[in-house]
Amino acid sequence: MRAAPPTTWPLARQGFWRLAHATVPALAGASLGGALAPWPLPAALGAAALAAVLADRLWQRRQPAVLTWDGVQWQLDAREGSPRGRASLIWDGGRWLMARWHDGASLADRWLLLDRTDGASAAGWHALRVALVQGAGARSAVSPGTSCVEVA
Repeated sequence: MRAAPPTTWPLARQGFWRLAHATVPALAGASLGGALAPWPLPAALGAAALAAVLADRLWQRRQPAVLTWDGVQWQLDAREGSPRGRASLIWDGGRWLMARWHDGASLADRWLLLDRTDGASAAGWHALRVALVQGAGARSAVSPGTSCVEVA
């Protein structure tokens, strides 16, 4: 089996993932505000708006990051001395991907959100998807308890 071609892709900055990142705290704020206030509807709307605004500000303050596959190994933020690790596909939604980054140095996991519109080319997007699918199974780096969804 041939290895996937090298590719570089920025982590999501706009679009679907930004909306999802603001929606989850907004729903939590709405349920909390509606449960604790004497007037549930206004409190729920206010808490939802506040939570969404705060979550969006945190989203915008994130440092831009890039996921790189060089044909042999993964790297997050292709700067000198940046961590190398493993990336595995969690969810493939066609134009949106969710992957798990396992840092080789600190052994920490991180969720990576990727959007096709953030990159430059359709060929690069395809190469990224192939690398995520092949990268997990090709080196047998998958732990025995990993589900099929995480591998494929």
